[in-house]
Amino acid sequence: MTGRNRVKIDAVSRFLTLLLALSSVGCVLPLGPEFQDPEPNVAPSIFLASPPAGEVLLPGQSISISVRDPNLGDTLYVRWLVDYPPARSQTRFAENETIAPPQNEDPVRILRAIVPDCDMHDIAPGFTDHQWTLAVADREWEPYSNAPNQYRFDAVTQGGFVARATWTLKVACAP
Repeated sequence: MTGRNRVKIDAVSRFLTLLLALSSVGCVLPLGPEFQDPEPNVAPSIFLASPPAGEVLLPGQSISISVRDPNLGDTLYVRWLVDYPPARSQTRFAENETIAPPQNEDPVRILRAIVPDCDMHDIAPGFTDHQWTLAVADREWEPYSNAPNQYRFDAVTQGGFVARATWTLKVACAP
């Protein structure tokens, strides 16, 4: 074999070795981000009510509530309404409360106890049966001017759910 042929064979050999090395490495493509569907929104629910919803409340009797929301990232918005529904001239907002998402993995949240009071909650005089309503939402309350019916005090923004419970408060409030 001549020196010239030997150089050609060495060049071809190096080329084939390089080609073989490059073909085994292949092309490495970065992985794209993994997309997950957002968690579906689930309605909150009244988990425990004492006394149970639908019961008659007497003056001075407190109401204790626990609510459950499986969406642990949801802030809950609470409204206590007097003489609602339906909305009428004596309907009042008794109290509002905002409950931050839990710090643990427990979907049950305890609301502070409430004691209906004629003066503190501005309960209308003139009759003795008052509908006492709890509304718990997982989205913010719809502003009154944007509500489809401006007398819906428990409407929420789009995509939200509301859990409701009512009691009958037997009390004659002084004028």
